Amino acid sequence: LFKALVEKGRGFDAAAAAGTKGINSSDQSVQAYALDLFEALFEKGQSFDAAEKIENEKLHELLSKYKQQRGIKSSDQSVQVQALDLFKALVEKGQSFVEAEVAATTRMNSSDKLVQGRALLLFKALVEKGQSFVAAEVAATTGMNSSDKMVQLRALFLFKALFVKGHGFDAAEKIENEKLHELLSKYKQQRGSEVGVAAQEALAN
Repeated sequence: LFKALVEKGRGFDAAAAAGTKGINSSDQSVQAYALDLFEALFEKGQSFDAAEKIENEKLHELLSKYKQQRGIKSSDQSVQVQALDLFKALVEKGQSFVEAEVAATTRMNSSDKLVQGRALLLFKALVEKGQSFVAAEVAATTGMNSSDKMVQLRALFLFKALFVKGHGFDAAEKIENEKLHELLSKYKQQRGSEVGVAAQEALAN
C-alpha cells in the first residue's frame, strides 16, 4: 500500500515512518519490504535525511547509491558538491573508481568554481589510489588555466599527486605557471635521482 502511494507521488511522510519502523524489525521479510519502500522513496527524491539516521548497513548502501545518482543528475550546486564528497569518501575506501571518474570529469565542466574545486579534490583522491591518471591530467590542466585562485590551487595539488605517481610531467611543461614549474622542477630532479640510483643498483647486480 505505502509503496503504491509513493509511486503515485503521495504519502511520503507516512511511508518514511513505516519504512523506519520496518527496517528495525527482527523479521527479515519486514526489513526487506522496508528497504524496498525506501528505494521507492529515493526514486522520488524523498527521505534521504530520515534514512541517514537509521543504523542499517544495507539501507546506507542503497542511500549512497541514490545520492550518487542524484548528485550526477542534479543541477543544484549543493547537491553536486555533496555527491562529489560522497564519491571521494568511497574512493578513499577503495570503491567506485569508474563512477567517481565519470562524476569528476562531468563536474569539471561546471561553471561553478566550488563544484570544480571539489571535482579536483576527487581526482586527487583517485590519483592517490593509482587511478584515472589521464583524466586527472586533463582536469589539472583545466584547473591551472582557471581565473579562480582556489581552483588553481586545487589543480596544483592535483599535479603534485600526479608527480608523486610519476605522471603529469609533460602536461605540466605546457602550462605557463611559475608555482607549477617550481613544483615540476623539484619532482623532476627527485625522479632523476631515483632513476640514477636504480641504474647504479642494476649495474652493481
